[in-house]
Amino acid sequence: MLRIIGCVMIVFAGSMLGFLKSDGLFRRARLLGRIITGLNLLKTDIGYGKKDLKTAILSIGKNHDIELFSKTAEEMSEKGVKEALNNALAVYSEPLKEGDKEPIFALSENLGMTDVASQVSAIETAIVSLDSALKEAEEDYRRLGKMYRSVGVLGGLLVAIIFI
Repeated sequence: MLRIIGCVMIVFAGSMLGFLKSDGLFRRARLLGRIITGLNLLKTDIGYGKKDLKTAILSIGKNHDIELFSKTAEEMSEKGVKEALNNALAVYSEPLKEGDKEPIFALSENLGMTDVASQVSAIETAIVSLDSALKEAEEDYRRLGKMYRSVGVLGGLLVAIIFI
């Protein structure tokens, strides 16, 4: 009886490892999509809505529940746009790869430092870069997500069979 319970726990643990790894791929794609949505809204608010940067970032963070923008808006007054965005990115970017963060770091150099047209151009450049990262993340999830889940379950079964 204890062996069966142990085997079930091993299969469960292996399955959970696979599902957690797959979930990390999903969260990366979802976060990139949310950042792109936020940047599109920021581009519209700055370019056409003529809002100031802090108001635009704060409204995007609150109205669309994008934590990266909310955290940036909270720290902007004290630390400036660049440092606030970099701090927020450090806190809320756990599933992102380093290459995913580069366009946002580059964007933080221009936000609030140049005229509206240059800021809109910098946002568009970041969106293009993040779009390619999003496509890669979605492809990774589609291709590797199922594999990680299957390997987790089968690995757990293999170890359980070995113990029997």
